Amino acid sequence: EPLSGGFINSVFRVTADGREYVVKQALAESSRTVLRAGIRRSEMEARAMVAIRRSLGPDCPIPEMLVHDTVAHVTVMSAAPRTAVLYQDELMAGRCHPAAARRVGAYAARLHERTGGDRSLARRFATNPGFALRDQTIRSVAGACPDLRDVLDTILDRDRAHASALVDYDITPKNILVHGDAVTKLDFECAKWGDPAFDVGLALAHFLLVAFSRPEATAVLVDEARAWYAGYTTHRAAAPDRGFVLRAKDYLAAMMLARSNGDLVFDFLEPHRAVVAVVARTLLDEPHDQMETVLERTAELIGAVAAVDQR
Repeated sequence: EPLSGGFINSVFRVTADGREYVVKQALAESSRTVLRAGIRRSEMEARAMVAIRRSLGPDCPIPEMLVHDTVAHVTVMSAAPRTAVLYQDELMAGRCHPAAARRVGAYAARLHERTGGDRSLARRFATNPGFALRDQTIRSVAGACPDLRDVLDTILDRDRAHASALVDYDITPKNILVHGDAVTKLDFECAKWGDPAFDVGLALAHFLLVAFSRPEATAVLVDEARAWYAGYTTHRAAAPDRGFVLRAKDYLAAMMLARSNGDLVFDFLEPHRAVVAVVARTLLDEPHDQMETVLERTAELIGAVAAVDQR
């Protein structure tokens, strides 16, 4: 049974011996964009899944990696329940799940806490060809916004300079299944050693981006982002400092630009590319170092541009 696997993988649900599995095969080229990443990303994803489950323990909210074929670039993993719904679809339909947001934030925090400073993981995940997908997505914004090329380069340099834990780099509602009181996080092709603040900025950006197509829901979407961040901070040993929040704010703005003005634009953002860029540019220019201020300011900006966008 074919499943949605994005643009660079083929994914199937398979039943064997009364059990269901997911089989994922990496493709050499994207079916939709010019984004490229080496096929070995499949092997690194399998390794990341093992490392994450080992670090977080049996309650880790990700599939269990069962078999990986390095020749065919195929991974077999456990399947989420058929009743699971895609978090992104829920948000687009106006159905928020703050408890799910908190659980996903907690996942990110536990990942950063339990892998932070691990020299073995730092060596094993120092590079990952799959990270090219994230890197290219951000750098490609320079095509539409050439004046931001140096700014985006600096943001990516900062990620390397502050690398201190295993970072997922793809914690978004489009990669989260919600089922009952639980969540399942999918897709680990980008995972590598990096700056934990990147996961925070990226995740929060994806809640806020939905508000550009549903401005009437901005308040509840910001609350969903707050729930995610509350889940994150609750499970960190120390509260994020000023520098962490400043970097997360810039990663948030960079991902807003990437999803609206890069090489892979979300369909629902196509009509709003210009106004998303206005909001993201403003955030890059403003030195907010408290996450609540970042969220409130983003909501204010979305409200202002939505009023103009609808005229």
